[in-house]
Amino acid sequence: GVLCGLPILAGGAAAPAGAFLALRSAGYVIGFVPAALLVAQGLGRGGRAVGFAQALGWQALGHLVVLLCGAGWLWHQGAPSALAAQGALLPGALLKSLLGAGLCWAARRPALAR
Repeated sequence: GVLCGLPILAGGAAAPAGAFLALRSAGYVIGFVPAALLVAQGLGRGGRAVGFAQALGWQALGHLVVLLCGAGWLWHQGAPSALAAQGALLPGALLKSLLGAGLCWAARRPALAR
């Protein structure tokens, strides 16, 4: 969506194609690709259901990948002040990890009962 110029960024902004790479948030968006692949691989291991703790671990690892990609992009762009603010994102990442783990666990709970 972002690369196509859809207005889904903060404030309804759009950044088509190459303009996207100039954004400070580009690293976070790019980080969703490896994070999604990693989490899907971990949670979908052979169709086996995972418990809440395992789901939380995979969700947290996915968030860590996104945050590291974002931090790396900020460092690449020479934004040390923005890098210092990374810690402020951790509580939200933890909350989203808990929510995601709960949803994964609840969705796959019938499979655990078998």
